[in-house]
Amino acid sequence: MKTNTNTETYDKILWECFKLFLQKGYKEVTIPDIEEAIGMTRGAVFYYLKDKKELFKAVIDRYVLERQNINNKIKQDEEPGLLRFIIKYIEGINRTQQSFQPLPEDKGVLFSYHNLTNSALTYYDGFKEKAIKTLGLETSLWEKVIESAKKTGEIKDNTNVIITAKMFQCLFFGYSYISGIKTNFDSSELLEVYINAYNQIKS
Repeated sequence: MKTNTNTETYDKILWECFKLFLQKGYKEVTIPDIEEAIGMTRGAVFYYLKDKKELFKAVIDRYVLERQNINNKIKQDEEPGLLRFIIKYIEGINRTQQSFQPLPEDKGVLFSYHNLTNSALTYYDGFKEKAIKTLGLETSLWEKVIESAKKTGEIKDNTNVIITAKMFQCLFFGYSYISGIKTNFDSSELLEVYINAYNQIKS
């Protein structure tokens, strides 16, 4: 297997397979599907990744774990403050969405993305542990920002840092899931939801 994966060909393989897995799901994607989507023979494809399972794992690593990693969404040297962080968090979500362009003109893409993530629990050994770590990093950052906001007096001093961090994190995942069902994700509306929650705890 090729060890240097920083190539246009490798990127193309992952992107086209990402779209395939979104459309059909891991189980239903066949090797001929992959060959047709990429325009390469299986021998050429598997020069980079040895089989379909490894290909799926590489797709999940890039388009789920990496894209949802908080460190790839928000720069750590931004101006302090919970409200400022919320705004930057939404901007990070928008950048993540933009990084998925252009996806097929399918209003069910977000729902398919959630299904793809769920299927990784079945077909990707070790995904659960990696996902928990990724979520933990985000929770910790929310806690850090909220704790700082308490100390500066931006928010009420009786705010429960741990519970509030989980609340803000769940707002995104809950809204994203519901939007997947409704096939319409509106980050400006999500921002309103966050601001409303923020107003409940601000000093």
